[in-house]
Amino acid sequence: MRARLMVIIALLTALCIRHSCSHAGAKPSLEIRGVTMEFPFWLGTSMYDNHWRGYGANERHTNWWWFNREHWQRKFAEMERLHLNALALLHPHPYPALVNLPAFPNAHYFDDATLARNRKMFRWILSEGKRHGVSIYFLTWNIVLPPKFATAHGLAEFGADVPLARAYTRAIVAELFRTYPDLGGLITMAGETPPRCIDFVEDAICGGLRDSGVNPQLIFKTWCSYPEDAMRIIKAYPRTYLLHPLQYEQLFVPKADPRIGRFSRECGNIPMIALGGPKSAHGYLFWGDPQWAREIVLDLRRQNGIGLFLETYCADPWLARESFARYMHDVGTHYDPTEWARKIGKRYARADLGAELLMAMQHASRIIPRLLMLVHSQSDHFKPQFGLPLIYYLEMPTVSTYVFENVQTVDERGYLRPNLGLCYPNPDWGERVASVWEFVAGKAPHNATTPLQIADQIERHATQCLKIVYQIRNALTEHDGAYLRQLLDRLELNAHLGLHFASKIRSAVAWARFKRSKGTGEACVRHLVASVKAWERVATIASKLYPKSVTFWRSEMASQPPWTQNQLWHSYRLVRSHWREHLEPFRREVEIIRREIARGRERASLPLWENLFAEPRERLELIFADDFERRDDVHWIWSEGSAWTDNPAEVISGKGAVRLDTRALKGKYHNPLRWRPNAVRLKVGERYQLEFDYRILMRGLDFPDSCFAVAARTPTGGVKNDIGTGRFWSGRNGTVGHRVVFLTPRHYDDYALFFSIHGRAAIVIDNLRVYRIKGKHRSSQNATQPSK
Repeated sequence: MRARLMVIIALLTALCIRHSCSHAGAKPSLEIRGVTMEFPFWLGTSMYDNHWRGYGANERHTNWWWFNREHWQRKFAEMERLHLNALALLHPHPYPALVNLPAFPNAHYFDDATLARNRKMFRWILSEGKRHGVSIYFLTWNIVLPPKFATAHGLAEFGADVPLARAYTRAIVAELFRTYPDLGGLITMAGETPPRCIDFVEDAICGGLRDSGVNPQLIFKTWCSYPEDAMRIIKAYPRTYLLHPLQYEQLFVPKADPRIGRFSRECGNIPMIALGGPKSAHGYLFWGDPQWAREIVLDLRRQNGIGLFLETYCADPWLARESFARYMHDVGTHYDPTEWARKIGKRYARADLGAELLMAMQHASRIIPRLLMLVHSQSDHFKPQFGLPLIYYLEMPTVSTYVFENVQTVDERGYLRPNLGLCYPNPDWGERVASVWEFVAGKAPHNATTPLQIADQIERHATQCLKIVYQIRNALTEHDGAYLRQLLDRLELNAHLGLHFASKIRSAVAWARFKRSKGTGEACVRHLVASVKAWERVATIASKLYPKSVTFWRSEMASQPPWTQNQLWHSYRLVRSHWREHLEPFRREVEIIRREIARGRERASLPLWENLFAEPRERLELIFADDFERRDDVHWIWSEGSAWTDNPAEVISGKGAVRLDTRALKGKYHNPLRWRPNAVRLKVGERYQLEFDYRILMRGLDFPDSCFAVAARTPTGGVKNDIGTGRFWSGRNGTVGHRVVFLTPRHYDDYALFFSIHGRAAIVIDNLRVYRIKGKHRSSQNATQPSK
């Protein structure tokens, strides 16, 4: 017994020595180890579709968590335990919450008493953070003005680069840091409105920091800037670090963006800080992979990275935060899974299950990243975890063909022009991934990962995760808590999503083979049916975890492919919906594709979201129909550019159609066809489904991505109150398609349908129907906000 005790003591002593050698007096792996959160005040800003407006309900009160000292004590104590030393508060223009300028009274937001209360609390927060070794930063945008101030001076809230805006911003920045000398610094950028506003940042921001007299840290986000722009800021304010997105707005590989190192090198090896983490496509899902966290930190260090502001916008992010924090502080010599098995076992009060849970977590965490390699976007709007129609698996870019959404040209230096965000094109991420079309056509590059390999990898992660989860469920006892059971639900959600993705990828490959005369289409339907069965489990588990609807962005492309990156960027709509509300559309997708396959490979096409959301005929009441067999002057106003046609090469069915043709017209906007006032009444609060066929005669010459539009407009409310989902679309010359548009009048009863053309283009419209939707509202059609 004594001998055994001596062995244990020796092992513990060795462990303590090892621990002390790796921590005591050692330099942390990253100098700045931060996390982010939103600054929870509205302050009237309308940025990002009024994103901060929800905080307005609390901002004049004190009975909420911002004023709860125990909340901050717990938060900072936890950050200190994790060796985190920085907290970034995100807000477009936070200054009026904390300081006033007598010289700019229109910029005041709070009365003196409220401001004094805010000032007292924020000073305490800064002091408490400092006591725990945490510095606080604000992350802001430019050029942003307080809305009331902007209105009073006839300026735009965003982008007003005028002397008054510069003077105000310079003064408010200086006043903030004079008032709060313990504030760590400012994180800001030369954008987004206008992009690359370097002169403004150099004058107003750097000038304000210098004027403060306290020399705070500036962290300049390279968004909308080139290396020479960053060097100007460093010259204007030498106490500057540079910040770059970790992987733009997603997380899909265990490395840092190669553009981080390139930007550093082009700025004379300036130290870099990264911003990012598991978010966007990981939203509402579990992510926790310590091995990936370590590899990312290692790669960031190799690229001259000295810091990371971690964003963990995923479900129950404790492991994501803990693993990144551990390696930001001490990356160590190797990855030790037993360390994490112990922590996980302790967290869920089942030490015997730690290793199994870690394996299940890692499998679950790697499903979305593998999907993102094939169906790729780096935008934070891209949320494939809520499901995608089959067409997206064929038409979205892969990680190898992705192009930054807002930009189309690369200059002679390899820079994106214009700079609307990232400076460089998509880099080599270390893996070439072939698209479905490349693979089926036999054009996949040598050694490229194929779609079927991606499907197999996703399925392996999903099945291994489920195997472990089911084993653990069988081992649970009545003493195991709800927290562990909830974790198993989260892991199972990831896994069944993985099975859905794998089946859908295989269905996409089968569809491509069918279209290229390499298959009958039967396999496409078979795999699609399997994907729906997996989605049934997804919907059940997601409903357990999230009983109510959630808010997310959904890409609702209205154009037939091929799609440009700009079309994808403008296709997103902010919706409030749920996984279960995509189940019926996915079932409908199976039936639609069955019918399309029966039409033959030449005519068959894949449905878009709008086709999947279309209500069946039994839920519809027809209120207006026009097959355009003759010209109708009773219901329609025919303006310049519109004509009735009976040309067989143009008519889609029957004897006639409407041709809208602006190729010979001048001007930017044309409304060639619209309803006469009160010709058809759309009632407030009712929901309507508009359907029509179209044939594109000439894609837009001036605005090729969005040349055609359909909507309903109220003369009383004006253009700002236009209604209609998926209003803009385009396509190749000769494309024949079927549109489904949803209309919901909310405040006015004088809406009239209209078609418009942007620039010079030509299209035929035929077989138009307007239905009133009967019964309960389906939130799958409910757009909270249109895409920007």
